[in-house]
Amino acid sequence: MGILTLRSVLNIITALIDIGVIWIVIYYALKIVRNNNRTIQIFKGIIIMLLIKGLSTLLGLSGTQWLVDSFVNYGLLIVIIIFQPEIRSVLERLGQSNTLTRMSTMTGNELNDLVNALVEASVRLSKEQIGALMTIEQGQSLSDYIKTGTKINATVTTELLCSIFVPLTPLHDGAVIIQGNLISCASAYFPPTNMDLPTKYGARHRAAIGISEVTDSTTIVVSEETGTISIAEGGKLIHVNEEELREYLLKAICVQEVDAKPKDKVRTKKSGGIKFDFLNSEESTNNEMNVGKSSKKTKSIDPSFARRKKKENKALLPSATDTEEMTENKGGNDHGEE
Repeated sequence: MGILTLRSVLNIITALIDIGVIWIVIYYALKIVRNNNRTIQIFKGIIIMLLIKGLSTLLGLSGTQWLVDSFVNYGLLIVIIIFQPEIRSVLERLGQSNTLTRMSTMTGNELNDLVNALVEASVRLSKEQIGALMTIEQGQSLSDYIKTGTKINATVTTELLCSIFVPLTPLHDGAVIIQGNLISCASAYFPPTNMDLPTKYGARHRAAIGISEVTDSTTIVVSEETGTISIAEGGKLIHVNEEELREYLLKAICVQEVDAKPKDKVRTKKSGGIKFDFLNSEESTNNEMNVGKSSKKTKSIDPSFARRKKKENKALLPSATDTEEMTENKGGNDHGEE
């Protein structure tokens, strides 16, 4: 009886482990699909093939069934070949230390400096109609694409970004890849999208959409011909102005988890594995308003201090007797002088 009970417990544990492994596989598969427009299209094709297999079996279509069976038999190999970049990206993240994704910490000032530098650089380049391509790494690693460019590892600044994309300079042709608040590399190469785009979109726009199809990164692209600023994410291209770009970057870079301590650094979680620390802007604004109000208030006077000062002032004033004596003395002195 004890042996049967032990076997039952082992069977339950084995089943739980099996369910956990399957859940992890499904979770990462869905995560890849969610962040990859190209993968979504491929999964749609697989689902269609499975539906065709079911219909061919139901209707007795032997030729169609044989064709689908041949596809299914080699399906695993086909999936490995097609999803090779995505599988490698997942394995890289699993092999990293501490957590499944690379973590870094940025203060509120560093976060603001990063967003301001990206926005100001985009606006300047747009006014001068200088083409630019800037990609911000999120959850999926861009290490494979960093290898195609020239490593820089410098803090993101407006001046550095603008100087990189000046025409005829060695690094202007290609993309800048940003990790955290650092420019990891410049002149990186991205695979262009296979989508049918209007002729007004050049190589930069195709590269921006292409990298957004295979990763969860956020890419800023500035048109060299029109100066239009666009954001590429999830296989889509969105035209934005200065304020829209700033708001979009703030939302894309971090997901706020606000604490109730405005003076301390507040822990926040960035989408894609980067943590930022920043102050609650609403609470800091309230603090500034309170400081302004307090500075306008007049100082309150202690009542006891006021009474004491009044007595001292009375003591300094001459009394009536003292006034008469002073008058008599003055009169005597006047007679003596005469």
